[in-house]
Amino acid sequence: MSFIACMVAVAVGVAVPAASASVGPRLKWKSPAAISDGVAAVYRSRGTCPDTRPDGSPIQGVRMVQIDISFSFGGGLGDVAPVRSDGSWKFVHAFDAGGTQDLAAKITASCLDVTNTGFVIAKYLTHKIAVNP
Repeated sequence: MSFIACMVAVAVGVAVPAASASVGPRLKWKSPAAISDGVAAVYRSRGTCPDTRPDGSPIQGVRMVQIDISFSFGGGLGDVAPVRSDGSWKFVHAFDAGGTQDLAAKITASCLDVTNTGFVIAKYLTHKIAVNP
């Protein structure tokens, strides 16, 4: 489990295992090129979160999207948001990196099936993001 997933797990009570090789191709989504502490930004899907697990079995819990920002020097932050019934999602959120500046950070999104734990059912393309430029 990644550091970021652990941080989210502590924050929302969801343990997120690493994605397996069975997760299909990465989906498209939109994220800002830069974010600043305390300023809300919009993150949204272009590809929909699947309505089944990668092996074809039904969703066991609730679909959520997890947004993770990884700093180029280690560490990061993240949060989760609900997925609509049609598999789309839009998350308006103000992250707080505590003044950390990183012009080479990466941002990822994963679609989860959340029961007592989170099961990765899809991953979105990784984007570059500048944090507090």
